[in-house]
Amino acid sequence: MQSRTSLGPDSVCAWWFRPADGTKTYAGAYASGSNVFTPPSSSDWVLVVDRKSLDLPPPGDPPAPTSVEWPAPAREMNLAITPNPIHSTGRIRFELPEGGAVRVTLLDLQGRERSRLAEGTYRAGPVELALDGRELETGLCWCLVQAAGRDETRPVVIVR
Repeated sequence: MQSRTSLGPDSVCAWWFRPADGTKTYAGAYASGSNVFTPPSSSDWVLVVDRKSLDLPPPGDPPAPTSVEWPAPAREMNLAITPNPIHSTGRIRFELPEGGAVRVTLLDLQGRERSRLAEGTYRAGPVELALDGRELETGLCWCLVQAAGRDETRPVVIVR
């Protein structure tokens, strides 16, 4: 059993709640002192005592709906590689939602850098880079664009 003093000096709200059928009976609000609570009947009741300042719903009631502000989804860069597979040369296109530092790399399947295609500061808007696949090993790799706090990847196949 918990002492009334463990709830602190706040006023409290008391409810009798019968979990079997969800019946609830308001027992009152109390500011301080010792309180005696008597269940409404001899069946299985639970005494629920909460701080009045919390303004919680009665036991068994759903909580009051709250509004949640979700952050806006990060705008995608719409990374595209054409043609794909690449026989000799291709184009890497993406859209920067805001200007800033940009790094474009090709990674092998273990995530190791195979080639750094671009690194520098770019303005917001469309970006197009040339991709010369003639100097690259054949096989599957990943094109990684890092910009504006985002990473976007696409698979690239280099063939001869």
